[in-house]
Amino acid sequence: MAAVIESVLTVARSKLGVAEAPPGSNQVEFSHWAGIPGQPWCAAFVSWCLTQAEAVDVPPFVYCPTGAAAYKKAGRFGAVPTLGSVVFFQWPGSDRVCHVGLVEAVRADSSVVTIEGNTDERGGGSGGKVMRHVRRTNIAGYGYPQYAAMALDPKVTPGFTTPIVMRPIVDEYVPPEGGVVLVADNGDTYAYGGAQYPGTQSRRSHDPVQFEPIVDQLQGPTGGVLLLATSGAVYALMGAPYQGGANGKDYFRGRTAARLEATTDGRYAIVALSGERYGPGF
Repeated sequence: MAAVIESVLTVARSKLGVAEAPPGSNQVEFSHWAGIPGQPWCAAFVSWCLTQAEAVDVPPFVYCPTGAAAYKKAGRFGAVPTLGSVVFFQWPGSDRVCHVGLVEAVRADSSVVTIEGNTDERGGGSGGKVMRHVRRTNIAGYGYPQYAAMALDPKVTPGFTTPIVMRPIVDEYVPPEGGVVLVADNGDTYAYGGAQYPGTQSRRSHDPVQFEPIVDQLQGPTGGVLLLATSGAVYALMGAPYQGGANGKDYFRGRTAARLEATTDGRYAIVALSGERYGPGF
């Protein structure tokens, strides 16, 4: 059975932060899984994610050109990014594709948010970590796994049509009009709960915190704002009451969160794209 896109991305997100041990050794669970310990493992990471989510529809690959060739042979390779597609990179000076990742989101400016193995903070292709990047250049093309369409309840639509993928957050505050403003590590800002967009800012009060893609928001009953991630995780900001989320729960496996709804007792419930309702109480 073909996998749902979100299942693959959930698997990939679960490995963010995994690193080689020792650094520079290429010794990591994905290279061992693929039978190539000590060898570059960006392709092994992608193949591992697709395999764990039962989304393998070309032979698992450990060499980037082999993966690109497999998608081309299957007639599923192109230049348009899509959610969950396999993105192949070709660095300047190279005569072949030499790095690969998964597309987590496509932004309005046509840049893509990716999850990649064997990379680093500079965006290299041999950095030894699983990380999230925003990519605009050096993209050779995209392979398109044959994902299953998720059956949606026609009465359920996501709070945000396109999930909001934010850069790491280093500050948050309540503006005069209410709501919450989040400030990213590069000065970008995100306004929720009725807050007005303030433009770029330089505030910083804590180390960077990476949020998962946000699909809905809800004002807390006594203040603050609650944010819902596609995984079912809930973020409680500026005093909003937190009662847990559906992420990681067996009953939510394979589902994608769509809406966060207030309940009559002042708590909240999570509604999945497929129509199921969870909570209050997780």
